Amino acid sequence: MEKQSRAKRQQREATTAEQTRAALVHAALKLFGRQGFDGTSTRQIAAEAKA
Repeated sequence: MEKQSRAKRQQREATTAEQTRAALVHAALKLFGRQGFDGTSTRQIAAEAKA
């Protein structure tokens, strides 16, 4: 039983991590297009992605 719970939790965490990564990449690309690479900070990317 514990193994099933652990497997479900790990799957849920992996899905959440994938969603967070996708949101960060999307936000970064949007900001890079608007402000340029040198004009964009990681703090701005996180704020845009709401991460």
